[in-house]
Amino acid sequence: MKPASTTHRRIRLALWLGVFFLAAIFAVRMTIGDIYSVVSGSMEPVLRKRDKVLVRYGSEGLQRYDLVAFKGVDGRAVVKRLIALPRDEVSIDYSGDLWINRQRPKRPDSWVPLFDDRLIKVADHFEHGNQYLDPWLEGPGHWEVNALSVRAGGSVGLLRHCDGIHNGELRPDGTLRQGEEAVGDARVVFELWIPEAGGILVINLTEESDTFQVRVGLDRLDKGRVFLNHLRGSSGPLVAGSLTPFTPRTWIPVAFENLDNRASLWVDNKLVLEYPYQSNTPSPVGSIGERVSFGATGTVLRFRSIRIYRDVTYTQRGDRSAPGGLGWGLRQRLTLSPDEYYVLGDRSDISEDSRSFGPIQGHQIMGRVNYRVWPFARRGSLLGFQAQSLVGGATGTN
Repeated sequence: MKPASTTHRRIRLALWLGVFFLAAIFAVRMTIGDIYSVVSGSMEPVLRKRDKVLVRYGSEGLQRYDLVAFKGVDGRAVVKRLIALPRDEVSIDYSGDLWINRQRPKRPDSWVPLFDDRLIKVADHFEHGNQYLDPWLEGPGHWEVNALSVRAGGSVGLLRHCDGIHNGELRPDGTLRQGEEAVGDARVVFELWIPEAGGILVINLTEESDTFQVRVGLDRLDKGRVFLNHLRGSSGPLVAGSLTPFTPRTWIPVAFENLDNRASLWVDNKLVLEYPYQSNTPSPVGSIGERVSFGATGTVLRFRSIRIYRDVTYTQRGDRSAPGGLGWGLRQRLTLSPDEYYVLGDRSDISEDSRSFGPIQGHQIMGRVNYRVWPFARRGSLLGFQAQSLVGGATGTN
């Protein structure tokens, strides 16, 4: 039997270790960082309600697009994306585009998914053919158009996206959140199979009254002729052209986008055509017809890995008591002081951010949001541009 003194020493040691462990945790939480729970959906899609994230304290070296935690006016923790830094001039124009120091900043994560054929069905979100002729056929893992008898200029040979380009998003579980406001800039991506030379590939992107139409002549695959027309209504001039090779009987990645008044085409991951323009032609009813369509005339083509994206955009949600009666930085230039920061939520339509409460002060910033610790299946770093944030503290807001 062990002496009582030995047992007492072990109990005291265990108690001291427990006290030391709790003190260490307290010190870490007070000086290094802490874990906070996501309490709203204002910054979806990457971070979701009830996610838990690590906030590393400190504001040294903050960069544009960092995820930062700060104290709101009621003292509760809020997390948004850092958009503008001290002394920056920031504004959000009528179309929802962000301007920093009178330039559109480049965001590497600027595209938000709206369609992905791995998650939702093409047949549920696209129209094709008409009541007399439908040259489209769904095959195993692809869609094929037999457009040998389709006349040029018609829509029968096109796969036409019918959901519009809006400020919603397609979530990783395949749920499509339908947005309430139209978004101008869009991107379509697919893989193309060309069985043999001949015919024309057609891709259309429409914004306001403008349609940017790519037509690729496939009669010579070693020198495919690429043309871009800027259509206003049903007609418009040829504005750009180039030559690029196409390899038959292999899947070729193709991407066409209209971003910040610049239409660009990539084939086989190479930029082959670019067309900058001054402005869009306004339309009183917004963008006309289908916003995205692609297909062919005079040939048989296959398409797979179809994706559609929209640009990051910000709604005109703000505080009408702000300068100008619109909201902080909405349709007017706002210059930040040497200790002010402008923050925005990724889900702009419901986020309360600097548009509503104005810039935040440097002393309000708690630190960067570094890591998602829960749920376990989605754990990982949130540093860099790809993490679109949402979070409040333990008692946070949106």
